[in-house]
Amino acid sequence: MPSAPSAASVPAFALNGRTVLALQMEVPEAASRDVARLVRRAGGRTVLNLAPVPPDLDDKRLRALCESIDWLIVNESELAAAARCLEVSLETPQEAGTR
Repeated sequence: MPSAPSAASVPAFALNGRTVLALQMEVPEAASRDVARLVRRAGGRTVLNLAPVPPDLDDKRLRALCESIDWLIVNESELAAAARCLEVSLETPQEAGTR
């Protein structure tokens, strides 16, 4: 099994304003945050797919992840999990765009 990415494993020449990093929750959160911050400092962008949502995800961890990324990708079940973490009530996923 390959190891999780780390900021130390990303060569500096690979990072610039055109860098786009795609992450998912199968990578340890701390490693994802570190690499995302490195990409951001280089002027790049980061996309996080919240799948699979960890069963113990809480608002503090979700907010920390969101602070280090540019775009968050969710499906209906991931949106519902994120809403629960943030204590936001959504009757339907479509309501998320109106808040």
